[in-house]
Amino acid sequence: MGVIEGIHATALNKSTYYTMDDMADVIRNAHQSARARHAAEGGENKPIMGHDVLVSMLWEMRDFWEWLVPGYTEDPKRAFNMAAFISYDNLHQYRDFLIKREDGSTVHCPRVGLWARQFMTDKEYKYIGTLTTKDMFDKVVGKRLPRIASSSKKERRSTREIECLKVLRNATLGQFREQFSASRLADAIAVLEHNWDHFNDKAMPPNRKWLPHELAARMRADGKLGDTAASSESLRSVEAQFRTNYPTLLPPPVAAAMRQRSHSLADVLGVRRGDGIDVVAMRGATPQSDAQFEARPRLAGCFVMTFPSPNSVLARLHKPLRHVVFWVWRILGIFNTGDALAENNKGEAAAHELTYEAQLYCPTDKNAEDVTGQWGPCFDKLDKKLFLRTPGERADRNAEDAWSDHVHKPLTAFLRTSNLVGGGFLLTPGNKLPTFIQGYGRRHIGA
Repeated sequence: MGVIEGIHATALNKSTYYTMDDMADVIRNAHQSARARHAAEGGENKPIMGHDVLVSMLWEMRDFWEWLVPGYTEDPKRAFNMAAFISYDNLHQYRDFLIKREDGSTVHCPRVGLWARQFMTDKEYKYIGTLTTKDMFDKVVGKRLPRIASSSKKERRSTREIECLKVLRNATLGQFREQFSASRLADAIAVLEHNWDHFNDKAMPPNRKWLPHELAARMRADGKLGDTAASSESLRSVEAQFRTNYPTLLPPPVAAAMRQRSHSLADVLGVRRGDGIDVVAMRGATPQSDAQFEARPRLAGCFVMTFPSPNSVLARLHKPLRHVVFWVWRILGIFNTGDALAENNKGEAAAHELTYEAQLYCPTDKNAEDVTGQWGPCFDKLDKKLFLRTPGERADRNAEDAWSDHVHKPLTAFLRTSNLVGGGFLLTPGNKLPTFIQGYGRRHIGA
């Protein structure tokens, strides 16, 4: 059905569930109207839109995944560090999820959190952590539009369909044919053979036309879906009988701990996580050559390097910046031509070229003279007046730390393409520069 949904998606965008009759009508109408138009023009009486039609011939498909997770096609692990949402590991071990606004969410800056239950019988949802915020979406996506997705080749789809058809036909003849529903196999084969008349059969079983809520109501009426809870005595009896028959059966395994994947803007945006949720860093592959590194995109959340300015005011404020061979910045926002800029020393109200707002980073060792140590963000004056935390707030993991980074004003500057050397990169989990980046900077800047 994936092929059909891909071709006829525009006709199926106003409802959530579809009966087989609905799907059959959509398919039949599309192909019959195409056949009628083609015949009216004097062409051969056959459909002009087949199973292997290029989607790009019908409408433009946008790559929304690459839009929300820039760079995913090239390096998925690295891309999630700069995505428009926070990713979590081991989600597949939970059955029920709840997405809603977090505490502290406002109309102007909504924050969305994720809650989960391992089993449907669990009474309460467990808070997992922040899923996304408006600031995160704006910084990563901004005003970019999703790029047009590339279409796969017609030959590949035709070959895949033939292979599936062979498998289904063999399933109707082999020794395991009784394990599959004959009606469902017939439906699948009809789709692959383009036998749309198959779905005109009015003797189709009623249960194949029911929507989910209709099927549930019928199951309750037949006594197959009980609404009353079993008594505790009957449950104990069933459990005792079960353990007698299967004495060595182990209890169900405990779900693996869910982990929050690190995000490069987590500290700036105040990303939260629930109790017992650890952070895992997935930095992606290291560049194998200078050309590969230079081709990497510069995205919100990634780091870039520039030539140093040892005689500037910034270097006087942060001693290590006077000695390092290059400076490191973290991109906080991207401005395309025409985008409004904050007040600046040039008095430019809008960007005249691709411009990056980036926060300056500095070696944390005040006596550092090279780039091999740890790096940390630089901050200007306090961004707002602070309340010191009370003892109760200190015990609360989600209470804002009075001296945390995100209540200070990041020391930022506007960078343009000509300021940057190389492509975008990420720091290691220990907040150090990758060895390749250190070598690249020494070769292209330090020399």
